[in-house]
Amino acid sequence: NTVIIWHYGYIYTAYSHLAKGSISVNEGEIVRRNQQFAKVGNSGRSPYPHLHFQVQFSPELGAPTMPSEILHYISQESSGFYYHTHGVPNKNQRIKSMEAELALFDAASFPIGGIWKFDISDGRKQWIETWEADIDFAGNRYLYCQENKAKINYFVSNKVLLLLDYKGKPETGLESFFMALPRLPFTSTKVKWTENMPAEIMLKGIRRFIFNILEPFHSLAVLNAELEFMENVSQSFTISTQIKLGGPLSKKDNDDITAITVFQRYSGLKSLKLLKENKTIFELNARNIHVENNH
Repeated sequence: NTVIIWHYGYIYTAYSHLAKGSISVNEGEIVRRNQQFAKVGNSGRSPYPHLHFQVQFSPELGAPTMPSEILHYISQESSGFYYHTHGVPNKNQRIKSMEAELALFDAASFPIGGIWKFDISDGRKQWIETWEADIDFAGNRYLYCQENKAKINYFVSNKVLLLLDYKGKPETGLESFFMALPRLPFTSTKVKWTENMPAEIMLKGIRRFIFNILEPFHSLAVLNAELEFMENVSQSFTISTQIKLGGPLSKKDNDDITAITVFQRYSGLKSLKLLKENKTIFELNARNIHVENNH
């Protein structure tokens, strides 16, 4: 009562202790994603129903296990639900697969050819930024700001939006977005998750200069973020981010920032607000235009 699936090369996955008579595939048959091919059981030396799963290098029964991780899952903890892009669950940890939320994908996937215009203020000055989503010859997606030439490379699937890196001058709207939401799982579950980010985006002036000079030799600053879904109302999605800078170059609590990001289905990014000590230090608001060019 075991099924072994060949994926490619020398990668196989084994599923054992399946319910007797439940296997619905034959040797050599192609198995597709989301296809049910058996039911969990307790066949063999198994006192209770469970699934023995492993990744292995060969198709033989009992072949050695190779290290592997689970993609896009949610764990249930005492403080709530936590999203994991990938990882190995802890013993006795309760987990479930993350189900994709189409409405959030429609709101935050930044489709190629999309154009978004924003009014931005940092308390000292106001300006406008126009972002365009495009793709290069290698298939890499990016957001490009027409006014200041800043750029974010990003990856998107039906499960997650991942902002990979930021290139451009500091203190732009695009950089603030990169800092506020480095990763967004497309799920309807109210989950929390954590991120480690490049510390330089929180440093200004002499602190940024010192960091860039000494970072190859000493870690003078670390930037961590704790994110949480706050609301899902009328296909509007709100995410809260607690951003904390640590290390010798930090100013303790004076460097902590709260970001509130709002997406609207079909319209995209609606607003972004950064707060320090409950005072707004940055605000971005969409101009209610969204254009997609088919090219």
